[in-house]
Amino acid sequence: MSLISAVIVNFFSSGLTCRAVESLKEERQGVRCRIWVVDNSCNQEEATRIATLLPSDVELIINGRNVGFGAACNQVFVRDEAPYLLLLNPDAALAPRALSTLLDVMEEEQELGAVGPMAFWDDECMFLMPPNIPPLAFRELCLPRDRPFSLPVYLDSLFWRRYILSYWRSSTALTFQPDLCGGHVLLRREAVEEAGGLFDPRFFMYFEDTDLFLRLRKKGWKLAICREARVVHHYNQSGSTRAHRLSKEEFMAASHRLFIQKHFSKSNWLGRLRPLWKLLAARDHIEVVELEAAHRPPELHVESGLRDGWLLEVTPSPAMVPMIGHFGRGERVIWPESVIPCFVPGVYYFRISDPDSFWAPRRILRMEIRNG
Repeated sequence: MSLISAVIVNFFSSGLTCRAVESLKEERQGVRCRIWVVDNSCNQEEATRIATLLPSDVELIINGRNVGFGAACNQVFVRDEAPYLLLLNPDAALAPRALSTLLDVMEEEQELGAVGPMAFWDDECMFLMPPNIPPLAFRELCLPRDRPFSLPVYLDSLFWRRYILSYWRSSTALTFQPDLCGGHVLLRREAVEEAGGLFDPRFFMYFEDTDLFLRLRKKGWKLAICREARVVHHYNQSGSTRAHRLSKEEFMAASHRLFIQKHFSKSNWLGRLRPLWKLLAARDHIEVVELEAAHRPPELHVESGLRDGWLLEVTPSPAMVPMIGHFGRGERVIWPESVIPCFVPGVYYFRISDPDSFWAPRRILRMEIRNG
């Protein structure tokens, strides 16, 4: 039996999936693991393609329908009883030795139920991915998500901006977190079994990892990020057609409702505060500047007072939470060529701010990135 079983769920992403598989090869990672690919594409052409492209030593499960991300991972969890389970998204790739580093941490820190690598958006590791935002009853039940440019949402973004900056700037090799990303994480089987199993199959897509990590914490297991292990996560590349993005939005909304019902049903009294927050959100607090649509990210100029050091925030969320960050200097933002393909078609928001200040500008830029 292998020490680690790794699972990648494919959905019309055979090229990306093979890249993720290649990043797990023993000569890159220094540790043996059995690699599983579960195909949810429910498409014979895609199934044939993935079967042809994958190395012969990869275990392949082809589902006749899209059973969902959580259910697909569960299929591997019940078949392979390795003491550790690695979850990796098709659009993510582990850096060399990252997996062996995560394994060393897990074996040294026996209180850990899960550990993840430091995540970056681009191959040069210049754009930092944020830590997962932990679920809080007040935020989940009271924040007026339908008014993303309002004062309450702006204040919420400042709080989480400070939290994310503290995470990015930490010099601690191992940072304990209240939540992790299910797209690149090493799990301890013992902990997962004690928490009731891997994923709740009621979550078709999204929030299944948040649910798992919350269950792990309730059982006393700790979660952490290891900075010495790195992963490049080209976020949202898998299944990135417009139709897929729209269906993802529907799945996210449905999973969010299920998550609230499962974990915060006893906190519904907080919902009584929602009318107050909606009153505070009656007027927009954020100024949104619309940029002309283009095939690549915009040329951004930095105000003179910030040129000694600034933070660029990039996000598809109008609430600016969560966001990808890049620290820079100078009078303009220079986009590395490796970042350009990361911008799948869609709407993005940009903000340049002082990373040493709690406050961020009330002015953000909005731009639609179109197919090249």
